[in-house]
Amino acid sequence: MSGGFNIKDLNRVASTLAQGAQSLAGLSSSAPAIPDAGISTGAVANAISAFCNVMSKATQTAANAADQAQSNSANYDNTDEANKSDFGKLGGAH
Repeated sequence: MSGGFNIKDLNRVASTLAQGAQSLAGLSSSAPAIPDAGISTGAVANAISAFCNVMSKATQTAANAADQAQSNSANYDNTDEANKSDFGKLGGAH
């Protein structure tokens, strides 16, 4: 059983996802040239193209997830601060 979830864990998740997205994006600059596979060259080129499209979507998904994790963390912090302020008003001066 885990020790619980800390909202600051979202920053770690977002950072990991952003690094993964950057690494995946970096792979696009080193894409292989289309090989001369004779009669099957077209099929090989299509397969490489399809793979690149999938990697592009994976990169975008990881980047979006990182953005969402950071946004959720900020929303949580803002809500926590607003609630802290509101609860302080209920109890009067301390």
